[in-house]
Amino acid sequence: MKILDSCYEIEFNKINFQERKEKITHPKTIVCGPPKTGKSYLIYDYLSNFDSKDYLYINLDDFRNQKDEIVLFLNDFIKEKKIKVLVLENFDFDFEIPTTDSVLISTSNYKEIYGFKTIFVHALDFEEYLLHDSKHQNTIASFNYFLKYGNLPEMIVLDENKKINRLQEIIKLFCKDKTEIEVLKLLLSSIDENKSINQLFTILKKSIKISKDRFYELCKFYESNQLIFFLKKYNQEKSTKKI
Repeated sequence: MKILDSCYEIEFNKINFQERKEKITHPKTIVCGPPKTGKSYLIYDYLSNFDSKDYLYINLDDFRNQKDEIVLFLNDFIKEKKIKVLVLENFDFDFEIPTTDSVLISTSNYKEIYGFKTIFVHALDFEEYLLHDSKHQNTIASFNYFLKYGNLPEMIVLDENKKINRLQEIIKLFCKDKTEIEVLKLLLSSIDENKSINQLFTILKKSIKISKDRFYELCKFYESNQLIFFLKKYNQEKSTKKI
């Protein structure tokens, strides 16, 4: 049980948290959304209301946490320590969720389970961005940075010379292989252009090997997880959607 003992020692009482419009209010909540939008910090904020002995925080993407050992001992550990709040970060729903008073789950993919409330965490809107932005007192300057570098919370405090590289690293976090990276690169570089999905596929297949089915599946996946939005032209249902 060494891994669970280590997880049990983690405390979140001293986390510096900026308020978000979205908040965890239900004791059993699934927090989903793209990488780096602030899912974990909503969980930290919730945990700050409890004594550290009452919760168990497990990040399943942490290399130190061996899933087989966690699954084997988790239920017994919860009973032994009388855990009130269980957190499963980056959970793949590949083992049974233990029964406790409160369970918080984070995942990149949208998921609904009976008895759980699902909340989707987007990156900052501009009002939230201003609350986080202590560098720029000028609203116009803040808005220019908001448009130039995006609205992920960590971009605000990052040095400007590191922002582009970090944004590219975050994009890669959402991709399983080089093909997915190339698809996302094409979609992002085609923002606001008047191109159909089929036209984009035709462009991409000239540079990489990919089937039409997989390209369409990835576009649908990114749209369902609200990483990409396809916008209809007002009152013209048959017109090409913009990204």
